[in-house]
Amino acid sequence: MDLTNLLANATEDTILHVDYVAGRPISEIAKEEYRDALDWKKSPTSYVGHFVSLKNNKRGEPVLTIFCHNRGETGKFRAFNPVLGTLRSVTLA
Repeated sequence: MDLTNLLANATEDTILHVDYVAGRPISEIAKEEYRDALDWKKSPTSYVGHFVSLKNNKRGEPVLTIFCHNRGETGKFRAFNPVLGTLRSVTLA
């Protein structure tokens, strides 16, 4: 998936739907945040939020950051590294 081209015109007003499988074990906090978001009727790997950035980390890996609406307190940032986990899809709303 070419995130650079997909998100070339994305702004902070762009809403993204991200399907991502974490590359690390799921924490108790993550489980609790998912339970709190059950009213969204989304899978545990689905995230919805406003685009924040697409940058490379210090190892040169791409990291997509969104201002997430369906996890934790409203407006928590979430970062997705497709090298660490599995980025199944990103769609613009």
